[in-house]
Amino acid sequence: SNDQMLPLQEGCILHLIIERAIYSVTLDTLYQIFSRFGPVAKIVTFNKNSEFQGFVQYVDQLSAMAALNSLNNQNVYSGCCTLRLSEAKMKDLDVKSNSDKARDYTKEPPQYMRS
Repeated sequence: SNDQMLPLQEGCILHLIIERAIYSVTLDTLYQIFSRFGPVAKIVTFNKNSEFQGFVQYVDQLSAMAALNSLNNQNVYSGCCTLRLSEAKMKDLDVKSNSDKARDYTKEPPQYMRS
């Protein structure tokens, strides 16, 4: 059945690595940073090779490209926590349940936006 509003496209998901992650970067912080460029659908984070990594899924490709162009190599905090971004090939992130490591914002708005 094809009752989705928009078909999922490649190019809506960014892979992120945070280098020199001296401070912890929360999902809400990532959401605030990335949602400046467009509607964020999902964020997943994990530690791999002792690095903080994750994926940010946008609702549309233009937002993802804008974020990639603006945020790549930028610091989350002054002098540390450098964002290394690249385009991910997957079309959809699988968020089994919302936690402090992963969240589906289409089902649950971020904490600071709740009334």
